[in-house]
Amino acid sequence: MLRRHIIQPGAQARARLLGTAVTLPLLLAAGLAQAGTLLDAPLAGVSGDGFIFSDPAEGVLEPGLKAVTITPNADWDKVGTSSPSGVLNCLMANNPDILCDAAQGAGKRIKTRLTGPVPLDMRLRVAPSGGVTEYFTYGKTSNLTGARITNFAFVLGTGSGDSFVPLSPADSAVLFDDGLIPRFNLPDGLFGGGGQEASGIGFFDTSRSEMAPTNDLFQITTASLDNATHTALFGTALLDNTMIPDGMFWDASGTTLPDEESVLIAWYHTGAQEWRYGNLGVAVAPSGAPADFATLDERLAALAASIGVDVSALGTTGTDGAAIPADILAAMTASGMFEVAPIEDLRNLNLNFMLDVGDIDTGEFTLRIVPVFAPVVQAAGSRAQFVVAGSLDAANVPYLGADAGYLAIIDSVMALAPAERQQALAELGFSAGAGIFGSAYALGTDQFFALPGGEGADAADGSTVSSKGASWSLDGDTRGFVSLGGRVSEADATSNNFGYETESMNAWAGIERNVTPGNWVGVMLGAGEAKTDLALGAGGVDVESMGLGLYARGSMGGNGRYKAMLGWQNLSLDTERNISVLGATATGETDGSVLVAGIEADWLQPRNNWRWGPTASVQFAKVDIDGYAETGAGLGNLTVGDQSTNFLLASAGLRAEADYKVGGGMMHSFAYATITSQTGGDDLISANFAGLPSFSMPVDAMDDTWVDLGVGVSASLAKTATSETTIGAEYKGAFFGDGFESHAVRVSLNVNF
Repeated sequence: MLRRHIIQPGAQARARLLGTAVTLPLLLAAGLAQAGTLLDAPLAGVSGDGFIFSDPAEGVLEPGLKAVTITPNADWDKVGTSSPSGVLNCLMANNPDILCDAAQGAGKRIKTRLTGPVPLDMRLRVAPSGGVTEYFTYGKTSNLTGARITNFAFVLGTGSGDSFVPLSPADSAVLFDDGLIPRFNLPDGLFGGGGQEASGIGFFDTSRSEMAPTNDLFQITTASLDNATHTALFGTALLDNTMIPDGMFWDASGTTLPDEESVLIAWYHTGAQEWRYGNLGVAVAPSGAPADFATLDERLAALAASIGVDVSALGTTGTDGAAIPADILAAMTASGMFEVAPIEDLRNLNLNFMLDVGDIDTGEFTLRIVPVFAPVVQAAGSRAQFVVAGSLDAANVPYLGADAGYLAIIDSVMALAPAERQQALAELGFSAGAGIFGSAYALGTDQFFALPGGEGADAADGSTVSSKGASWSLDGDTRGFVSLGGRVSEADATSNNFGYETESMNAWAGIERNVTPGNWVGVMLGAGEAKTDLALGAGGVDVESMGLGLYARGSMGGNGRYKAMLGWQNLSLDTERNISVLGATATGETDGSVLVAGIEADWLQPRNNWRWGPTASVQFAKVDIDGYAETGAGLGNLTVGDQSTNFLLASAGLRAEADYKVGGGMMHSFAYATITSQTGGDDLISANFAGLPSFSMPVDAMDDTWVDLGVGVSASLAKTATSETTIGAEYKGAFFGDGFESHAVRVSLNVNF
């Protein structure tokens, strides 16, 4: 449960604000206008890595916070205390049914969720009051960043993001009050006097776990968590959501106990691989306790009765942190009264401080929350590096029992120069993700490129208009094609992806049948391989594929042609990650698939010996890769989860064709230019080092727009009254993109007889 604490404006801060407010020349020189109270709905915007959580089920409505001003210009005289008792002005959760003086546990705390390393900025609007108004702030922040937070900074300023400007002594418009003592602590239900929990005792310890503050009026900085029990079990930092242990929660609502919510009775110690009791109660009801307060003996008796055993069988005094006996654990597991769930309050920090709101010219100010991380995490230069470093840093969490070798890896990374640290973190992460998707993408687009083009379709009367050397007729109603192709493509590095180069080769053959005049339906079979090398020697991916497809092509009206395909390929992959900081290579093997669909159409008008007109196409590729476990790199090996992404390509442009008679045969030539736009290729891939929390490795999308230029020719090699043999070739290149370039070729054979 949450415990409310308050920060109060002191005489020094108040004098500073009032001194500025009454000195008109200084106000004018600073460009300040009087604005001494927060609006009732003060939130002007939120930016950065995080958000304000709203929970209508708990009565907290959008946007998650409100300001309550009962007494404008109030000085609450809270010097030297952390208690908000009697304070009627506050920033609190946007629950329309409660005000600042609501009882503890009523849900007054503004819940912010931090989701990454970028500071969270909350812009708050103010209005004139003719003085200085003090507001107690009820807050709670949750660590969902992906890394331990070692300490915090809370900064006042204007603007947000890159435009944020911290306030300074010359701007003394809004201050952190220096009278009331700020408090930043884990919920008292875990560390302290029990908070709103009916047990009357902190589950892990009777003392609070706090981050000691230093208030510089415009900025509050904190130390790390200071509780000895927390340090021994969880370290000195606020755990990330991925690092918190599971708890055993007991539904005591059907017992004689007064508890209205599930009771935390035990937690799982990962390193020891055992369930341990926490503090379950106190021997004597504390002063001021409700009449139905249950003592420790009463709570133990109710717990034992709920699983049908004597109290002695529980194996605990209720405050000794003993391991749960195997038979008791089995009984709890079998009972519907017990549930295993994460102990979320271990990643929550209560925020208690007072704001002195004075004068500001823009009518708003910004409250910035800055999470501070361990040095290896701070060294990260991208989101991908950040989550990798955050996972490695979890080796500092004692209860996880992680291999001490991870701390040596961290030391090795930190011994490098800053740029080399980032390279090392990138290599330690799942660097092969973009290369895997790039390989599958190349093989998928190769399949559609191998399909005979619309220019190979027959006219409505069944005569061959042009084959481009892409079909092979076995009889009047049956044709086939054989195509051999290759591609070289390059993708530049992005914030989270290594750059890479892919070389692919493929062979496809198909048979088609005439179903209506000018329209053919066929099936294609083929195989391919792709080799992708990551930039900077970071590793590579080798992929082999076998696939099939169904397709249709033919004519539309007098001048239109189309081709459409639905294909599928089975993929076999080998991956390598070269981890230079370890001097090791992690290898993996897995399977996957790519589903390909596409349609292309053109409408060509005859112009003398030429035909030209618009052409357009749409292609879709869905890539799915099975999870796998790496070997070969010791502690650097990763267990990688399933991977999945989609690509969508759309092209539009112009196409031109011409036929020439050469000797006794015909030559067909064509060229096209299209603008192609591609989206997709992104994913969040779950991965983890052995014994450490999993992390979500981001793979950036391959969104880009480029110009496709293509040329091709087919020529008759031999022709008789009953047969004809032609050979064709085509080149297609992607140019002028913002990070992507590709060159593809194909040759094909056609025999009609």
